[in-house]
Amino acid sequence: MKSLKYFAIALFALVMTACASDDSSNSNSYENNITIEASTYPMNSALVETSFNSVFLNLTNITEAQIEDSFSGVTINNVDLFSIQINDFDLTPNRTYDLSEISSLEFIVNGSIVGGEYEDGFFSFIKAEAIQT
Repeated sequence: MKSLKYFAIALFALVMTACASDDSSNSNSYENNITIEASTYPMNSALVETSFNSVFLNLTNITEAQIEDSFSGVTINNVDLFSIQINDFDLTPNRTYDLSEISSLEFIVNGSIVGGEYEDGFFSFIKAEAIQT
């Protein structure tokens, strides 16, 4: 009878180990983010526009509802904005774009939206082609 009790305990421990979650429970982990060196910036909203032979992609850490509120005069602080212009007709899923295919790229952190306009912020990085006239 003692061996049955030990067998049951061992079986229970084995089942609990096999059913244990292997997911990391890191609350700072974001599925949609931009990571630069040791800093991670969550991205909650995206806007994709096409025009001629370019695609414009804008990502931000605020929600669509907050963006709509900003047009009503609500000021939103701590806004991160990532903007990119890609020389292509559309975005292709699972494709990596080379820097040579990107016309302009900017990432601004800790800005504000006042009256529907993005203001202030710190440039984390920027790339733009020279304009020739």
